[in-house]
Amino acid sequence: MRRRAMPYAAGLGLALVLSSVLAGCGSGSPDPASTGAVPTVASSSAPTGAATSSGTTSSTPPATPTSAKPTIEGLPEAAKARTRAGANEFVRYYFEKLNEAWSVPRTDVLPGFALVSCKTCANYQKTAVGLAAEGERYRGDMVVTTAIDGLGENGPGDPKYTVIAAFKQMPVERVDSNSGRVVSTVTAKEGAVFVYLTYRDRWLISGIQGRD
Repeated sequence: MRRRAMPYAAGLGLALVLSSVLAGCGSGSPDPASTGAVPTVASSSAPTGAATSSGTTSSTPPATPTSAKPTIEGLPEAAKARTRAGANEFVRYYFEKLNEAWSVPRTDVLPGFALVSCKTCANYQKTAVGLAAEGERYRGDMVVTTAIDGLGENGPGDPKYTVIAAFKQMPVERVDSNSGRVVSTVTAKEGAVFVYLTYRDRWLISGIQGRD
């Protein structure tokens, strides 16, 4: 795979940073053609379960299984093309829907993006399910992508593709959906991730890996 210098600084990565708000985030397996796994870090901000004043967290129900190809709501035409621009737009839209899933919250918008191999995607969905079950949400968008660029196919005609996304994690509050009471706060961070895609009639995420 061709890899060229990116115009932005490397960070620990969205998979690393957001794992601090995902209780029990395990290794996120990238596409089988790629190597490495998503590292985990100790939680320094809001976990998936609701944080209490004593620092404990409540349990989160199991995530909705990630289906291979359910429908994606409102997928832009630009994100459907099997091109570099199409892959970039697909990844951009995924993080846009991640914000929606966590800020409304909604449990039905993320599963269509990912294959079951993407454990990080399953954890993001688990957070959405937990927020909905506990009557909580994040107040505003947590993730702002600052640059997205495709690195190319693994080989000529290969359906596997890698996109790198740089981001800012915004300082947002996790609140009670009804009262607005602040449960916990997420601190601002920056980073980048590799997003591994495969093309099966349309793009699907097979893994997300933090960029060192």
